[in-house]
Amino acid sequence: MNETLATWLYVAAWYPTLVLADALVARREGRWFLFGRPAFTASVFAWSVPFWLAFEMANLRLDNWHYAGLPENAVERWAGIVIAFATVFPAILVGERAMEALGIARGKDARAGRFRVTPGRRTAIQAAGLACMALTLLWPRTFYPLVWLGSLLLADPFVHRREPSRSLLGDLEQGRPGRIVRILLGGLAIGLLWELYNGAAGARWVYTVPGFDGWKVFAMPLPGFLGFPVFALSGYAAWQALVVTGLAVPRDGDPRPAPRAARIAALVLAAAFTALAILAMERGTVT
Repeated sequence: MNETLATWLYVAAWYPTLVLADALVARREGRWFLFGRPAFTASVFAWSVPFWLAFEMANLRLDNWHYAGLPENAVERWAGIVIAFATVFPAILVGERAMEALGIARGKDARAGRFRVTPGRRTAIQAAGLACMALTLLWPRTFYPLVWLGSLLLADPFVHRREPSRSLLGDLEQGRPGRIVRILLGGLAIGLLWELYNGAAGARWVYTVPGFDGWKVFAMPLPGFLGFPVFALSGYAAWQALVVTGLAVPRDGDPRPAPRAARIAALVLAAAFTALAILAMERGTVT
């Protein structure tokens, strides 16, 4: 395989995959979801980068993966990192919509018992999220799987407090777990594709998960695939948290943007965090 193609294979495979998944949604719904509204498209791709980089910063402590085969040219390397990480939110969101287009957990068949959400329960869930984060960072070799759960437990109660219809807790409160089921299944599907494309690419991540150096599918230790569905829930909740604070543009519903000064400040901070995080990756996880 041509060296340049091998280096950029992951990106070259993922963006057409997103288009194909969105085409499936458009065929079912009569409109494009991911690429049907330019402001939403730009917002979801842009916010995806700092979202994933937060996990890269956690990985400096966890040391669960590193990157190999990235371009030697710094401009090309940084561009590749940003372009690749920009696919995370889009993959999670369009994955859920694709599952719905396939008829999975849709309509009355998805109804279930209701879960009562109270302010006290929201606080308890967020406290559990903080505990997950603390355990992950204090004892990473034992509690590293909790990194995917902590952000979910912190973000979704926040979303529920602001706009229950956008939260996963709100779905449980209404006895409609269908969206949660679709996100879980979509997360597993995109996880398989992430690892398939990564396994064939020249520029790739390599796992060093404690206790799971054998048992691999592509490059991922087999038990690690259980993390993708939970990660998808975390990503969905984080995106909705950006929407309800007015920092991200929603796909459906009227946008309620935050004050202009707050949006500018958030973008500046996100850009600064992105640059500093990539610099930290270069020192810690890029070989």
